[in-house]
Amino acid sequence: APKGSGGVGLFIKQWILNDYNFEVVDATFEGLFCVKFTSKLTDFSFTVFSCYLPPEGSVRGRNSQNFFSHLLLNIYDQSESDVIVICGDFNSRIGTLNDFSDFDSIRSRTSIDKTVNQHGKSFLRVLE
Repeated sequence: APKGSGGVGLFIKQWILNDYNFEVVDATFEGLFCVKFTSKLTDFSFTVFSCYLPPEGSVRGRNSQNFFSHLLLNIYDQSESDVIVICGDFNSRIGTLNDFSDFDSIRSRTSIDKTVNQHGKSFLRVLE
């Protein structure tokens, strides 16, 4: 973490390291860690984003728009990857808002959480 306050990381199984070269693509933005894996035998590559956005009301909570903007820029930079995996905790609460487009053929979800926060609104804009 740039501020030395914890951060995010990845545990990588040894068999992956046997078959893939890896490089840290970005670790400059607190809460985002991006690693690219490239096969040692083929041109297949995948990129993994490990993410943590602190809860909106926490002392370390920050502007979710900046967080998601930085994440999107990195995703666009990795567009040549065959697969992009985004994992982590976004603390984005969307309640009963739709998390898919009209053209998606996905069944509606049933949410027991009715709360919507700013992190959730920013997250939904990323999904658009």
